[in-house]
Amino acid sequence: MLTLAEMARINGNHRGKSTCKILTVQHHNCTTGRTLELNTEPLDQGTLERQYEELQKMRDADAPDFIIETLTLFCNMTEQRLKEIEKHSTPYLDIPEVAVYIHTIKGGSLTLGCKNLTAACDEFARCSDRNYIAGCHKALMQVVNEFSRVKEVFQKVIELERKIFNLPALPPPQA
Repeated sequence: MLTLAEMARINGNHRGKSTCKILTVQHHNCTTGRTLELNTEPLDQGTLERQYEELQKMRDADAPDFIIETLTLFCNMTEQRLKEIEKHSTPYLDIPEVAVYIHTIKGGSLTLGCKNLTAACDEFARCSDRNYIAGCHKALMQVVNEFSRVKEVFQKVIELERKIFNLPALPPPQA
C-alpha cells in the first residue's frame, strides 16, 4: 500500500494546464517604505482567495508576523493530521477515524479560504457518508495533493511577508 506522501508524489506529477490568470499580491509596508510583489498562479486557483486580505486587516503593529504564524500553524497542524491519517490507512482505510481528521483539515482550510482543499475534504465526507471506499481513497489523494499546493503557496506568501517586515528567515526543519 502506498503512503500518503507517495500518493501525493505520484498524483502531483500530472497536474493539468491552468486556465487561471496570474495574480499579483502587492504589499506596501508603511514602516519600511518597501513594496514587494509575489506573482503566483495558485493564489487565484482557490488556494488563498480574499482571506489573505482579511488576514492583513487583522495584523497590527505589535504582531507583524501574524500572517506567518497563522499560515505556518495551519501547515504544521495539517501535516500532523495527514500523518495521523496515514496511520489509519494501513492495512485498510479506517473511514470513520480518517473522517475526523479530514473534518479538522476542512475547518482550517475553510477559515483560510483554501477553496480547493475544502472541496476535497467535502468530497471525502460525501464518500464517507455513503461508505464508498474507492471514492474515499480518491478524495484522500485529492486532499493530499491540494494541501501540497496550498503549502507551496503559503511558503511563498511567508517569504513575501518576511521580506516586507524584515523578519529573519526560519532555519530549515531538522530531520
